Amino acid sequence: MNLDGSFATSGTVTGVPPFGSGIVSIASLLSACSSATGFVVNGSAGAVGRLVVSVNGTGCLPGTYPVLFEETSTPFQTLTGFLTLHF
Repeated sequence: MNLDGSFATSGTVTGVPPFGSGIVSIASLLSACSSATGFVVNGSAGAVGRLVVSVNGTGCLPGTYPVLFEETSTPFQTLTGFLTLHF
């Protein structure tokens, strides 16, 4: 995170159900940032249950915030991860 409150990151999320597709919900970051976006880079978790995600924001405050991964197909699970922003 930069001193002006902007950040950009990507990472791999593990433990997702194999072949599960999902979207990244960054609604919780919007309370900490003036603007934030997040998305799954490769679209689905694949055979080993890994998602590649990208998240960025501007006007953010340091802290730890939940990031939700919502499956777009049955059984429509919501998985929660956490993102820590610091200088």
